[in-house]
Formats: sequence, C-alpha cells, structure tokens
Amino acid sequence: MKFTRLIAGILLFTSSLLAQNYLWPTSASKYLSASFCEYRPGHYHSAIDIKTWNQEGYPVFAIDDGCIYRIRVSPHGYGKVIYLKLKDGRFAVYAHLQRFAPKIEQAIRKEQLRRKRYSINWKPKNWPVKKGEILAYSGQTGIGVPHLHFEIRDPQNHALNPLHFFKDQIKDQIPPILQELLVIPLNQHSTVNGSILPRTFLLKKENGIYRPNEPIYAKGQIGLAIRGYDRANDVYNKYGFYQEILSVNQKLLFKASYDTLDFNKTSQIDVEIYYPLKALQKKRFHKLFREPFNQLNFYQTDQSNGILTVQHGKVPFTIQVRDFWNNVSTVEGVIQSDFDTSPRVLMARQIQNQLFIKMQLPTHLQELQLWASKRKGWQKIKYYEILQQQFKTNGQQMLVKATLNPGPANSIKITGNTTDQRHFNLIHDFSIPKDSLTVKLINLGKYWVVQYKPIEHLQDMTLQVFLNGKPVQPVTHLTPYFLEQVVKPESATLQKMRLVVRLFEKAVFDSTVQFAVIHPGKPQNLSFFNDSLKININPQALYDTLIFTVEKNESFLRLRDSIPLLSPHYQFSWYPQALRKPLNFTIKYLPNDLPPASIGCYALNGSGRFNFLGAKVDTLNHIVSFKSKGFKNFLALSDTVPPVVEILRPKAGQSYKNLKFVKISVDDSLSSLDSDLNFRIFIDDQWLIPEWDPERKLVMAIPHWPLDNGKH
Repeated sequence: MKFTRLIAGILLFTSSLLAQNYLWPTSASKYLSASFCEYRPGHYHSAIDIKTWNQEGYPVFAIDDGCIYRIRVSPHGYGKVIYLKLKDGRFAVYAHLQRFAPKIEQAIRKEQLRRKRYSINWKPKNWPVKKGEILAYSGQTGIGVPHLHFEIRDPQNHALNPLHFFKDQIKDQIPPILQELLVIPLNQHSTVNGSILPRTFLLKKENGIYRPNEPIYAKGQIGLAIRGYDRANDVYNKYGFYQEILSVNQKLLFKASYDTLDFNKTSQIDVEIYYPLKALQKKRFHKLFREPFNQLNFYQTDQSNGILTVQHGKVPFTIQVRDFWNNVSTVEGVIQSDFDTSPRVLMARQIQNQLFIKMQLPTHLQELQLWASKRKGWQKIKYYEILQQQFKTNGQQMLVKATLNPGPANSIKITGNTTDQRHFNLIHDFSIPKDSLTVKLINLGKYWVVQYKPIEHLQDMTLQVFLNGKPVQPVTHLTPYFLEQVVKPESATLQKMRLVVRLFEKAVFDSTVQFAVIHPGKPQNLSFFNDSLKININPQALYDTLIFTVEKNESFLRLRDSIPLLSPHYQFSWYPQALRKPLNFTIKYLPNDLPPASIGCYALNGSGRFNFLGAKVDTLNHIVSFKSKGFKNFLALSDTVPPVVEILRPKAGQSYKNLKFVKISVDDSLSSLDSDLNFRIFIDDQWLIPEWDPERKLVMAIPHWPLDNGKH
C-alpha cells in the first residue's frame, strides 16, 4: 500500500505540472546544454541550461503573467538574475544574463549608484509583467560559458524539473549511455572478487543490453553504483540521468527520480554519488542504494534500501536508467557468491622439464587447465597427471604433475570453472625471489586495509598487527594474488598501528603508522606537533567515521618565488569523504614584520601553484585559521605580490569622440579578488559601477553621465 500511495502522488504531481501552458523562455534555441539535478561541485544543478550557441544577447521572455519578485547582481554564482513570481504562485528564475530590459536596467543602475555597489539584491515593490514580455538578454555573467540557466520553483521555493512543463519542446530519442558499474563492499566482512576494496566493471552493450565485462563475485553486504551520461538529438552535450532503478529477481529495491529539489539538502549530492572515486579519479558513480545519513527525497526503496546481501548462490540484478523522455538503457548481470576459500597456488616446483604444483581449489570442479609462459604469450599444457587429491569442507587440495616442453617456464597459469559456473584464474611467477615481500597499507575511510603479496610465501609467513600496543585479530580475506587484512580502529582519537611480518622466522617488515580517527556526532579538538596545528571538528561535520594521517615538512620554511613562507607544509593522507560541514584548521606562523592582512593559508596544487584557502589572523598568538570541507596540503605565507592591473580602454593619451565604456584587466595570482568591493573606478572623481567578471579577469564600467570635451 505504501508504494501505491507514493506512485499515485507522483502521477498527480506530474499531471498538475503538465496542466500549465508556459511560454518557452528564450528565442535562442530549444536545445539543452545541461539538465535538472546534474552534478555540480557541492550542489545539484537546480535548472535546465538552454543553449545559446556560445553567444550572448538572445531575448529572455516572461513565461507567464506575473511580477518581478527579486533581482540580484553579482560577479559570482548566478551573475545577473531575475526572479519572476508567476500568477499561479510559482517562480521562474533566469540567470547568467548579459543585461536587463531597458527599463529594468535603468532601475538597477539607479539602485547600484545609490548603494555605490555593483552587487545588489533588490526587491521592487510592484513591477508587473505580461506573458511574452522581454525581461532581459542571455549572457554569461557569474560563471560558465554563454547559456540561459532557467528554473521553475514552487511557492515553497523548491526547484521543480522544468521539463515537466516543456517536454514536447525538446527532441530526445537517444537512450542514456552507460559506462561502468561499481561494486562497493559495505563493511569489513564484505568483499567483491575477494577484496574489501570497491571494484569497477566496464559495461559492454550486446543486443541492446549492457552487461559487465567480467564475472562479479561477492559476499556479504554490497552496494551498486552506475556511471554514464545521457544525450539528445542533434547536439553533443552530455546530460544527467532522470531516473535510476535497481531490481533483483524483478523486485524493485531502489528507485531515484529527479522531479523536485529541496535547496536545504542540495549539499548532499556528494552523499548520493560515491565520493572517493569522484575526488580521486574524477569519476561520478550514482549509488543505487541509500545510506542512513542520506536525507534526499528522490527515492523509493524496499526495506533493504537497495543494499544487496550475497550469501550463497547467485543474485541476478537489473538496472534501468531513463531520461525524461522515457528512453531506457538496461544493465543485466549476475553476482555470484564468492568461494568460501579462495583458489590459490600452495606450492610450485620445476625439476628440469617436470612441473609439480599443489593447489587449493573449489570442491565441484568442471574444468581445470594449465598454461605455461616462457617469455611472452601462453601455451596450453595438454596433459597433466593428478598425483594427489584431498577433499575438505571448504574445498579440495590437488597435487598435479606435468611435463613442460621445451623446458622450464617463467610463469604458470591455472584456469578453471566450477559446476555452478564460477570461474577462477591463478598465476604463479617463478621469477619472484623466495624472500621477496610487498606490504601495501591502504586507508579505506574507516578501516585500514593491509595487503601482502606474493601469497606463495603464505605458509612460511607470520603476520602480526598491534593496535595501540595490543595485538589484534584483523578480518582476513584471501584472493588468488594477495592476502588482505582489515583493521578497524578503536574509538580513541589519536592511535598507533604496528605491522610485523616474519618470513622463514626472520623479521622482514616492521612498520608503525600514527593516525587520527574522527567520528560523526562527536565534537573533537585535535592538536599536532606541539600545538603548531589544531583541527576543530563540529559534531555535525561528518557523515561517517574517518581516518587520516598528517606529516609536517619543515623544508618549505624559505622563500619560494619571492613569496615569504611562514609555516611548515602540512601534508594529509585520507580516503576522501563527503563532509556535511567544514573543519576548522589553525596553524602557528613565524613572527614577522609583514602586514597582517597579507597573511593567509594556501594549498599547494599539483602544478606548483598556491590556492588561497582562508585567512583569519590572530597577530597576538601568531596563528592563522581557515575552514575546509576536506583535508588539503597547506601552509601559511604572506601575499606581498600586488594585483596586476592594465587599463585596456581608454588608452592613456588617446582621444575618443565618445567613451562608451571603461575596460580593465585585473589578475591576482595568489589571494585572488573575492569581491567587487575591492574595485574603485573614478573618472574626474566620479564613481563608476565596476562590473567585474572574475572568470575573464576583466572589469567593465560605463560612465553614467556625458563626458565633456577635454582631458579627464
């Protein structure tokens, strides 16, 4: 009954939208460059973007009778924007405008001159408009290339999908294009293909259906996520999805539909996607499951919230991805339960041209093949003899003898299938020295993951993990290629983990890592390096537990490109996670005679450039603070480099019959210029409105009075 009421409500909601007869908002085109609820850094796109073919100046119309509710002008965000209150109580929003209609433009300039400010937020008392009336002209103010950002909001200020009103205006017969499937283990006991690490699978389209390009094996609780994009007729733009549906055995587990957006929850977009891969690889996977802290209202789910539990047998799944015109792309796949004991090579020896190999294998084998490689390429071993076969509760052990022709191999490969159609692939490399060992430590957000390889040494290896001085028993996963241990930290904030590995009773690895753990719902104040770095954490900052490490690099305490550096370089390591609220960072800086207003915190990016983070300076205690939704490698420095300013028009000493505008190039390589209040332009001591475009690094100003002949 619950699902029935939800679906009926959606049908009624859609029907009421289609009953409106709004005018298309511009003559520029009826093509889109972006769709509703697409990803934007830190928020959803609350509009459709209408293509203006990289040009400005197309008329923008009132879509219905109403009145101008609000006008904002800013160098950032929406740029120049009109909020139109329609006669039915909804709002239409037009953003990134080049200019307003003449009467509106005149009123805005009058208000800017009165306030002596370019940026304004103005609500006219009574400004009625008629359907079809020109309100403004399309542009690119604020951010981005030329386009019209167009929203419709309900009376409660929730964004509505504008396509509900204009579905017939746009041609789209192209289904979404799907690229990859992500499988995410959701706790320390869960795995995909033997490991707790999330794994991606390329999707291949065959006979109209997408399928993973290789088998998926899992155990425990897992979540799925999908990556791809939508297209439309005649244009090459990529759009977001309208709907994603996950079903298992034809039962709906999860459904997301993007019809309306609550601006109070828009920052949770980083919860809906799998944020670590977006941060690390710039790939956006839409989760097909809902976590407890996800409060977005796009979803219908069953009791599982879209989470799959894989225990025994197979889990057949179907994913449907739709655009607004009901063009559908479908993924079909099967998740098979992983082997209770992972197949692996226990021993391999070559005596002249004879191969002896002992293996841990599944119980119900259907096929087993051996391959040999000397330099490159694999050659099938046609005959082998089973010398010993021993069945156990979790599989079997098999000793095999084969003749290698011609002579010893560099590597051996074992492939096999089971009666329940599971597949495995093992490789043993004879070139690996007997005493070699690789230990890899991975921060997985709320767990430490330690991987050891090669597993050929496993029977001769002793592993010990100490957490805060006490031995612990990690959760262990074994794959054909490495042994994996998952360590869950304790509840303390500052902790220490030591890893010891003995091979043939000899210690070959002994390493200690110090780290910090922060928890959701808990205020925490962390201090490092004798209080030279402090981190204050709001109890509402985190969605989930987070592990990080920090190091201090003193070698940065010197001049760099004539820039005074005032602190060590603090370097963080973490598994990127979406944060609900920013963290507050405070560091000590070296006492100096530099202007306090020049001191700030800066991140050093991959290209060696400094990016300004913030600057709340306490000169008495020589500390500087900033806030950030994440951990960045940063330091304190003094920005002693002034902005570069060039007057492009008028040129000094040049005569003009009529100076229509002033044009100035402005750039600041370090702190940037964050407000139009940083600009003052005067002609003959009269103030001009500085229209600043931070993306193009230009300031334009138009004299609002006629200039007399002569020098100015």
